[in-house]
Amino acid sequence: WESDPLYGWCNKNKKRNGDYYSIYTDGLRVHTTIDSRMQKYAEQAVYEHVVKYLQPNFNEGKKSKANFPYSSSLTAQQVQQVLMRNVRQCERYRVLKESGATDSEILKSFRTPVSMSIFTYHGTVDTTMTPIDSIKYYKSFLRTGFVSICPQNGHVKAYVGGLDFSHFAYDMVMEGRRQVGSTIKPFLYSLAMENGFSPCDLAPNVQQTYIVAGKPWTPRNSGRARYGEMVTLKWGLQQSNNWISAYLMSKLSPQAFVDLLHQYGINNPEIHPSMALCLGPCEITVGEMASAYTAFVNHGIRASHMFVTKIEDGEGNLVAQFAPRMNEVISEESAHKMLYMLKAVVDGGTAGRLRFKYNLKGDIAGKTGTTNNNSDAWFMGITPTLVNACWVGGDDRDIHFESMSMGQGATMALPIFALYMQKVYQDKQLGYNENAIFDLPDGYDPCSFVEEALEANDIEEKKALISLLGKRIESYTSSNTEKEIQRNEKVFAEAIYDRFCYLTTHVLIKPTEKEWNSIKKLVEENSPDFKLLLKKKFGLREDEYRVCILVWLEFQPNQILSLMDKDYAYVSKVRRKLLWKVFHIDGKPAEFDIRLRRTF
Repeated sequence: WESDPLYGWCNKNKKRNGDYYSIYTDGLRVHTTIDSRMQKYAEQAVYEHVVKYLQPNFNEGKKSKANFPYSSSLTAQQVQQVLMRNVRQCERYRVLKESGATDSEILKSFRTPVSMSIFTYHGTVDTTMTPIDSIKYYKSFLRTGFVSICPQNGHVKAYVGGLDFSHFAYDMVMEGRRQVGSTIKPFLYSLAMENGFSPCDLAPNVQQTYIVAGKPWTPRNSGRARYGEMVTLKWGLQQSNNWISAYLMSKLSPQAFVDLLHQYGINNPEIHPSMALCLGPCEITVGEMASAYTAFVNHGIRASHMFVTKIEDGEGNLVAQFAPRMNEVISEESAHKMLYMLKAVVDGGTAGRLRFKYNLKGDIAGKTGTTNNNSDAWFMGITPTLVNACWVGGDDRDIHFESMSMGQGATMALPIFALYMQKVYQDKQLGYNENAIFDLPDGYDPCSFVEEALEANDIEEKKALISLLGKRIESYTSSNTEKEIQRNEKVFAEAIYDRFCYLTTHVLIKPTEKEWNSIKKLVEENSPDFKLLLKKKFGLREDEYRVCILVWLEFQPNQILSLMDKDYAYVSKVRRKLLWKVFHIDGKPAEFDIRLRRTF
């Protein structure tokens, strides 16, 4: 009421005669930001994906789930509790209760078949069923919310609050709040960027236990890719890694995170500072998420959603004009870093299917999100000129797909964005260019100093660059002791060298003769006795020797196996025998043997 001039406008403004305006009788002309063509494309995208694909797949659960549409993990008693909660929310229940009916009489009424008209996507159908069965029937429909906003001024171009207003009137864009899952992570990463972190800074990719409110909290992750390695923050966001998010949260202030969320325009007063907040348990609207993400493409400035540009009276006189409402959330440099990382989510991360399945071109940034038990599926899609937010889920959190493959954000929500953008780009009259690029400085790459080290050919030059690289870590360890900084520099330098080795040796899968000779030369020049020792003692074949080269280059076991071509079992067997010997001959720590045995 106080901050939004459009909210309650009629009750805030008076006509010349002193009466308040009436939206129903005064003939007002309200000019909206909605583009009717883009609105049509949004509705079509939602219908094509949710109605034609997701809903039929979800309905398959009728064949195997006794609890359908509720989760099969619920007991019969839990399902009954959920149903009774739904019953008490019905108009029929309210009327019967007000008439003085007892609980048993109300329950009997809900279990008595009656004639009714029900909604289907093919039209209204007359049928007979019990009211309680009709509740389960309507609960089986998946719900969605989608909004598309211009990040430069907040103009809402398309708005789909649900699939059918006459039967599902609850607005899932501006009214309904749902848990956001991993789509909250960019806000956390932006807080890290504001505190001196860089996308190429390293974090331990391991499961850790943290103390939250005096109790241990051990976040889980959906996969174990690169487990035990030091990975970049860029990789952590790209892969939506929970362990990296928890690590970041442990280095930052939960209260500062809550304060930043509010600056992003998230108005839920029930968001409380906690370590677990980094994984998105809080509830936020689709509209708030879209507005918040505008800050990433708009140089750190958030644009609040704008629905109306002006209002005229019945005679065409201008009586109100509205301007974009904006506030600076993060610095321009932090916004650039966030775009850099969010682009990686699309180009090789959890939203990669936008490229290989939907063939979308140009610059796209994005973030997928999936909450516990696949209850909520999200996708945030960013182009240079549009920020789009999409949520798909059940009316209740207990209504969801059982499998991650169907219930994740990349399957449920992302395709709506993809279909919508395809249609928008195909309509040339709209003026959206599918090859548009983000407004970033020419050649922008916050990790260019890393690439410089990786591309160095001369060994001494590479070592000198790595030495300089270690100093960059001080930007986020300034509050630590000198000893901690030195330790972090060592870890950082080692990780850079590991990355150099990866770029050098990824061709081992199918190397050219020239490539292989260059790799052998690199190793043998730095360890003249290496090949001779191995050849004499073990009589290695060429492929076995390549494995040892990788070991010498300090690759982790899981990295080496992933680089081997086809015969995984054979390589694994060879490495069980070779690695133990190689690492002891080369004077490596005996502790590696424990890791090796655990790995294999």
